[in-house]
Amino acid sequence: MSAGNTMAHAAATKPVAAPLSVPTGIRAMFGLLIAIGAATFLIEANGDPTRAYAAFLLGYVYFLFLAVAGTFFTALNHLVGATWSVVVRRIAESFTSYLPVALLLFFVLLLGVPHIYVWSSPSVTHGAERSVLRWRASGYHIGFRLFELGFRLFECSD
Repeated sequence: MSAGNTMAHAAATKPVAAPLSVPTGIRAMFGLLIAIGAATFLIEANGDPTRAYAAFLLGYVYFLFLAVAGTFFTALNHLVGATWSVVVRRIAESFTSYLPVALLLFFVLLLGVPHIYVWSSPSVTHGAERSVLRWRASGYHIGFRLFELGFRLFECSD
């Protein structure tokens, strides 16, 4: 066998990068764990919704911050043109893949806002003895706070 044939054979068998394939058993295990977690949340939400949504909020914010940190790290590496961090950047990019899931879970979190925050529930803010809560609730409406945040960002951009 000549050296030319060996080189051609080595070039022909070069490994090709492909997406990671997860075995069916592991996919089934993760699916089962997701189903157990969702069932546990629903059972707790029927029993004590404040506790269930508080735990949901804690987990949601924790993983959301990991995803945002991954996005920031990836953007920073692309911005400065870092070539040393390819392997680490791939991990940060995989953290970013949670963001679409976080968007969907945000709507579940919105359902629990009246259970977590007293000022967001209209039934709590009614009554003469709760005039302070009623006054605070008028300023703490979620839509108002989002509008105020947008206004302040627009105001500071000049």
